[in-house]
Amino acid sequence: MEFTSSNERNRVKSTLDQIRTAIAQLKEWNEGVNSADDYYLSSDGMQKLAANYMLIEAIGEGIKRVD
Repeated sequence: MEFTSSNERNRVKSTLDQIRTAIAQLKEWNEGVNSADDYYLSSDGMQKLAANYMLIEAIGEGIKRVD
């Protein structure tokens, strides 16, 4: 990967840091989850599932920006 400027390098670094943070949040938020029922059988579980989805989507968008 070749960077055209320090601004570009900083942007990529910032994006990768955000992705790393999102992955850490996903791991933390889902430590006690053992099955899909842990999400589907309560409103808190459904909220957690929705939050997970948003983080995964943000990770994907971040990867597109780096690529």
